Amino acid sequence: MADFLKKALGVVVLAPLAFSPARAGTGFWNKLEVGLSVGLALPRPAAVSAYRDDWSLKLLKNVSEETVVSPERERAPSFRVSLARFFRPELGLEAGFSFAGTGVPNRSAFRLSYVWADGLEGTIGGDWEGTGRLCSLPVFLNAIWRPVRNRFQLRLSAGPALFFNSARASATVGIGLSDETTIWVYVPPAWTSTTVQHIDAVAADLKIPKTAWTSVGFNAGLGIGCALGPRLAAGCEIRIFRAPARDIPWTVTPGTYDGLTEAGSRWIVSASLARDVESRASDFRADPSHVQVSAGLKLSFR
Repeated sequence: MADFLKKALGVVVLAPLAFSPARAGTGFWNKLEVGLSVGLALPRPAAVSAYRDDWSLKLLKNVSEETVVSPERERAPSFRVSLARFFRPELGLEAGFSFAGTGVPNRSAFRLSYVWADGLEGTIGGDWEGTGRLCSLPVFLNAIWRPVRNRFQLRLSAGPALFFNSARASATVGIGLSDETTIWVYVPPAWTSTTVQHIDAVAADLKIPKTAWTSVGFNAGLGIGCALGPRLAAGCEIRIFRAPARDIPWTVTPGTYDGLTEAGSRWIVSASLARDVESRASDFRADPSHVQVSAGLKLSFR
C-alpha cells in the first residue's frame, strides 16, 4: 500500500502541472487549489458464493450437500486528496486519489441431506462466521466545472480512474464424508459378510489469500462549497467510484477435521478432495466500486 500511495501522490502533483504553462509566476500559483476531505465509503451489495455436490456411495443411495457463503460489505471511513488547476474561473483540471478499506464479514450456511438404500433419511447442518477485507485506492484525473458564484459554489467533476485493489477472506465450507467397513463372520459351513457404513461432515477452512490487482474505471462527483475566507472554503460532496469486479477462486485447506455429528470422530480432507470442492465452488466476487460521501476543506493559492 505504501507503493500505491507514492504513485498516487506523484500523479496528484504532476498531472495538473503537466497541463499548465511552463512558468512559476504569480498568475500560475493563483490558479492552484488543494483539497482534503474525509467521509464514508458506501459499497455495493456483495454477491454470494456457493458449493454444491451430489454423490452416492455403497449403502448411501443419495447425498446432496450445499454451503452458501453470504458476505456483507460494511460502510467504512475513507479520505480523498486532490490538487486542481483552473484555466478559467469555471473550468479546471483535477488530479487526486482516494482510499477506502471495507470490512467484508461473511456467514456460511451448510446443509447436507442423505438417503440410505433402505429408505432411511437424515440431515446434517451448520452455520459459521467468517471475515474479509477489500481495499481500494483509485487515482483519478478529472475535468471540473464550477459555475461562478459569490459565497456558495456548485462543483461537478468527472474523469478516468486507475484503481489499485486488494482483497482477502476467510470462511468455512461443509464437506460430507463417508466410510464403510465389511465385517466377515464364519457361520459353518460358510462365511457371511456385513457392511457397516457411516456418514458425517466436517467444517473445512475456506480462504481467499491476499490478492492485489489494478483496474481501470471512472469517477464522478457533485459537490457544494461555501467560502470561509479569501483562500479557504468548506464543502461536502457525493462521488461515485466505479470499476470492474474481479472473481477470485476460493482455496480449501486440506487437513484433519472434527466430525460434526459423531463425538470424537476425525476425518481427513485430502488434497485431491480439497481440489474437487474448489472446482465445484463459485468464486468470491471482489467489487471495488463504491459511493463516497464526504466533507472537507479546499485551500486556494491566491
